[in-house]
This record gives sequence, structure tokens and C-alpha cells, in this order.
Amino acid sequence: MANMSYISLICIIFYIQPISTFYIPGVAPLDFKKGENVEVKAVKMTSTKTQLPYDYYDVAMHCKPANGTKYKSENLGEILRGDRIVNTKFKVEMATNVGCQSLCKDKHLNKQQSSTISKRIRKNYYVHLLIDNLPCATKFENVET
Repeated sequence: MANMSYISLICIIFYIQPISTFYIPGVAPLDFKKGENVEVKAVKMTSTKTQLPYDYYDVAMHCKPANGTKYKSENLGEILRGDRIVNTKFKVEMATNVGCQSLCKDKHLNKQQSSTISKRIRKNYYVHLLIDNLPCATKFENVET
């Protein structure tokens, strides 16, 4: 009987204890209004054929935003994965239906830049993007199977 009283007392103490929560930075939900800008960030470029990741702006074909590039400070996990989260020129507005638009109007590449892009395409490099800190889905198609 004393054992049961002891367990009841412990349960009551835990029940009375104030509950504390914690906040993980960058994970809090955001509310967007119609037409409000939703930030699109690039993480890195990777390939299914190689292990070497590249920075999003390593390739000259990606246009930089008018206000310049701003790299986000990463946490330990992002650093170990080789992530370099940076802003992009993509413009996305909440609940606004817009067709395709060109990001770079007058972009000219020299021979070396074109060669680099061609090599990355042959090695199946793709860009990892984040929208509202959530990864964008990428569809992969294996032509061999």
C-alpha cells in the first residue's frame, strides 16, 4: 500500500510541474498573406553520378539578385552536409498564379563557362532549393530501368 502511495505522490508531482517547451530556430511556422513574397533559397548543386557538390553560384548561368547574394549562417548539420544556403533571384508570391518568367534576360556565356555547364549537365547535376525552409521536390527518372 505504501508503494502505491509513493507512485501516486510522484505522479502528482509530475502533474503539477510546469511544462516548458523549446524553440528550434528556423522551424517556427509562418503565415503568408495573398501576394506576399515567399523566399526561395538555393542550397547546393549535387549529382547522382559524382560525390562533388558545387555552390549554386559556382555556375555563371545563375543570375544573382539585384541586392546581392546573402549566405545564411548554417547549423552544424548543414555544414557537415556541405550546404551553402543562399538567396536566389526567383520571385514567388503566395496564392498568385503566374506563368513562366525569365530570370536572366541578357546572359552571355564564354566558351569556358559553356563547357562547364555542359559537363555538369552530362553528370546530372541538379539544384537543391528551399521554399519557406522546406526542400523542393525533385523528380528523378532512371532511363536504364
